Amino acid sequence: MARRDQRSSKAERAKTAKTANDSAVSGGNPIAPFSIAGTAALGMLAAWLAAGSTGLLGYPLARGSALIVLAGAVLAVLPKSGWTAEKIASLLFALALAAAMIAWRLPIVGIAGTIIGLAVLAWLQPPPRRTALLLAAEAVFLLAIYRTACLSQPLVWQSADAVGGFCGRAIGAAVGQPLSIGATFAGLDFLLPMIYLALAAPLRFARLCPRLSPSGTSADKVADNPVPPARNRCGAIALALAAVVGGYVLYLVLLAFAPEILSRLPEIAASGEAVAASPEPNTIYQFLRDAMPWNLPLVGAAIQCLIAGMLLFIFQRRLLQAGGIPFQNARENRTRPLLAILSAAGMLCALLLPVATVLCLQRPALEGKKIVLYEKGFLNWLKPEHGEYGRLSIGMYGMLPTFVESLGSRCLVSPDLSEKDLEDADVLVLIYPNKEWTAPQKKRIWEFVRRGGSLLVMGEHTVQEKELRGKGLGYDNRVNEILEPTAIRLNFDSAMFAVGGWLQSYEALAHPATAGVGDEQNDFGAVIGAALSVRPPARPVLVGRYGWSDPGDENKGESMMGNHRYDPGERLGDLVLAAEQPLGRGKVFVFGDTSTLTNGVMLGCHPFVARLLTYLADGDNAPRDAWRQILGAFLALGAIAAAIASPRPWLLAGMALALAASLAICVDLTHRAGTVLPDGRFKQPNNLAYIDAAQMGAYSRESLRDDGTLGLSMTLMRNGYLTLMLPELTPERLERARLLVSIAPLREYTASERKTIIDFIERGGIFICTVGLDAAGPSKKLLDELGFQVGASRKQLLEDPQFEPKPLGHFKSPYFNGGNYYRYVRFHAAWPVWHDDLDLPKEDPLARARAYAPPEIPVIITRKLGKGSATVIGDTCFAMNVNLERIDGSPFEGLRENADFWRWLLPVLCGGERWDPPNVEKKPEDQETEGRTP
Repeated sequence: MARRDQRSSKAERAKTAKTANDSAVSGGNPIAPFSIAGTAALGMLAAWLAAGSTGLLGYPLARGSALIVLAGAVLAVLPKSGWTAEKIASLLFALALAAAMIAWRLPIVGIAGTIIGLAVLAWLQPPPRRTALLLAAEAVFLLAIYRTACLSQPLVWQSADAVGGFCGRAIGAAVGQPLSIGATFAGLDFLLPMIYLALAAPLRFARLCPRLSPSGTSADKVADNPVPPARNRCGAIALALAAVVGGYVLYLVLLAFAPEILSRLPEIAASGEAVAASPEPNTIYQFLRDAMPWNLPLVGAAIQCLIAGMLLFIFQRRLLQAGGIPFQNARENRTRPLLAILSAAGMLCALLLPVATVLCLQRPALEGKKIVLYEKGFLNWLKPEHGEYGRLSIGMYGMLPTFVESLGSRCLVSPDLSEKDLEDADVLVLIYPNKEWTAPQKKRIWEFVRRGGSLLVMGEHTVQEKELRGKGLGYDNRVNEILEPTAIRLNFDSAMFAVGGWLQSYEALAHPATAGVGDEQNDFGAVIGAALSVRPPARPVLVGRYGWSDPGDENKGESMMGNHRYDPGERLGDLVLAAEQPLGRGKVFVFGDTSTLTNGVMLGCHPFVARLLTYLADGDNAPRDAWRQILGAFLALGAIAAAIASPRPWLLAGMALALAASLAICVDLTHRAGTVLPDGRFKQPNNLAYIDAAQMGAYSRESLRDDGTLGLSMTLMRNGYLTLMLPELTPERLERARLLVSIAPLREYTASERKTIIDFIERGGIFICTVGLDAAGPSKKLLDELGFQVGASRKQLLEDPQFEPKPLGHFKSPYFNGGNYYRYVRFHAAWPVWHDDLDLPKEDPLARARAYAPPEIPVIITRKLGKGSATVIGDTCFAMNVNLERIDGSPFEGLRENADFWRWLLPVLCGGERWDPPNVEKKPEDQETEGRTP
């Protein structure tokens, strides 16, 4: 009787506790589990967006979408009461930190930001309500560790690529549509966290409610059901896994049929009178054509997000009904010391993981090193010359030796790779070799590598030599012939990009040469080359995430390129564009494309080229040492174990923050250590010229467009300058240069940048700024400090504060008097330029006008400052292709006026042998628009 009363009393207490718990966690709101599960699922979607796992989305769009999704998740579960100053401050700080991390350029830092967001939301909830949020945070933390391992441990990346390929082949075979994919389009970023969720949710429920059945039995049966049957847990896990795998298979089936759907879209759009009569269906079809297959991972993410919400809703609802948290709290109290130790170990593992696998502090140098360039191949060593114009006049590799020498090294272009040429060399560069190798040449090359030299091989798309085809040699081109001792091969294909120049489509694995190099402006320089086949011990370095492998076609003429269209069975995504392999005491680095080293592309990607050559000549890839890779694997496993064993909001947030901060710092330190700056002072006179790309100039980075700057770059090269785009306006870069050209900057110069430019001029630098009043705002403070005004002069504004300057438009002005002839410079859309020191009667004025608009309005003024000078040209488009040099090479009205003007102006400003423009037979057509000669 007493025992029966005791059981009844326990049942009543359990029922009372359950009722109180339900009231506390939901406030009587039946949709509380739904909002919690929905928030957790949205947090996972935000992590996938921040990671770049949802297909080809521009970085601003992906990160902005992640912020919006996370904001929606926050609003869904904010408590309506119980706020304290501590909670409000903690929430605001955590969300601001999460937003800043999601906006960071490193995707893994963005993933960590979403973990912090989920963790702080979990912290704000009562214990029964936080479980789903903690599970989601743990799954996202697993994603962060996985992505870190993929990018810092090549073997993990290669394993993930193999798993993705297997999944694609299996689904393709099942549905009769061949599918060749890597980890990105296979959606492993979705699959791994979701598998964890499917396994962890039932087990977590069983652990939190050890005395309740997973079906949420009523309180009066609690005491009679001491432990949930194992078969119930296994059944729940099986159902959850089935849902995850089912959604995953659905996504892959859709991906496999993408080419088939695309091939039918034009037929659908063209059929039916209703479709033809309305523009809307065609708009939809065009959207589908643009989105498939590149944005299909977003569909896969949405499917898994719905499944995650469903799973978490089911288990969160049962947990709230069961109210089993008190049992778990009692258990945690007994193991608190152990959990503290485990938490500290987890934080340490997350902190040290990037240190072990990313950090490289060696400061290599090229000074005194010898780099040998093989003269022969499918190439030329030309560079722009006076008298030759248009894009083809830029040549291929003629500027490469000059660039190598600007890094302080010796450069030799070798005709035959003789033993003498290689005996003291540090780096050998082969650019698309297509000539027959001799046995002694191959022997010398591999002896050079094995004794410690570095070999850089630049391949090309669809390379195949007729004399090698079908002979059973194991290779059919000269590139693969020289790569025989390695596990790297050049494919007979074209690595095609979805967005030109692989913009925002690269994935750079952790490497001293790639650390900190972005892909917003194709800073790696790859265009259309060949994809590489890479097997261990070789390892990928640079991957094209969003592109496809277009197989070569022997019947397509000399190029042998395919149909430039994604077809079933062609490799989709994760194309290896560059790889390396240690060999003996040396190393081999292979690029599937030659574009990076060409005169035109190296203008913008020179920071990466400098890092790569320096690494090859004097660098050490210490993070790839076996002991550091093994240590990294144990640290990753330790961090995951700590997150799973002790899932607390503050621990998950702390581990995410530690991982992100450590990774960002390690990448930055590695980037700084491997940075080598070109130095024009190795030549006399200084021959380094920069075009400012740090201030978002008004020109197009697509240099072939009318508003591009290829013509200016070639003009400077013709005049003997090593011309490069300036990636950052720092004293370290400018002190090594002679000339800086700024084209209507759209971002205002900071005070430190203005000081850097003025110091550069005073030390002897030459600064040229082309800017009209239409774009003069961001330059105004700098021009004011230099004494320039564009549009209205100070005197005019003092006399009339409302003075409105008038545009001068297009005209030609004489700048050179040859005695019996004049030479003219043309303006595209000019504005007046003034200077405080402009005083024409002086013999040697501080400021001098170089050209006028009629009648006597200055449009080009040079002002001396210290040992250098600043020149302002009042025309935003003055140095753009539209006004300087046409891409096809055709002259402007039969003349090369502005090319000749720059040839005359540069020696006048920079010193050196003067060049007087000769007389030309062609006369300017519009004499009425000509200004006077200065």
